[in-house]
Amino acid sequence: MRKRQIALSLVIALLAGACGDGAERHPGSALPVADQLKQIDRDFAAETARRGLDGWMVYFADDAARPVFGGDVIRGKIDIRAADSLMFTDPTVQLVWDPTHAGAFRDNDHGFTMGRYQVVKLRDGMLPDTLSRGSYLSIWRRERDGWKVILDTGVSDPD
Repeated sequence: MRKRQIALSLVIALLAGACGDGAERHPGSALPVADQLKQIDRDFAAETARRGLDGWMVYFADDAARPVFGGDVIRGKIDIRAADSLMFTDPTVQLVWDPTHAGAFRDNDHGFTMGRYQVVKLRDGMLPDTLSRGSYLSIWRRERDGWKVILDTGVSDPD
């Protein structure tokens, strides 16, 4: 677990050095790229809450990668869907998140969002139970049809 936290910290440090300040605007947009990415990440979370696995997958690029517990890396949208389908089998369990930081790489066609996530179990008329929580990092690439996740990873908080 500690190795994953160190690895995530290193990725974040590398991103900070490779990124602009996020205030740049892409032609045709009134919002700075960092603000665009935060909003797109919020839309991603809302679509996932609404549509489950299908909402989750719509934001991934075809060539995306997801590191998973144990050190393996899942590559490609088809394999990510297969691996993540278990996470969405129980409709009362939801993955929710909110970005706290975002930034753009100097090319303004790549960027990142990071924030906090929770996996919650919904209960009728009651507050949800938190099953796990932690931090996440998503790397985004601008494509013809919008921003897509090319790498998504997270680390659970220590128990």
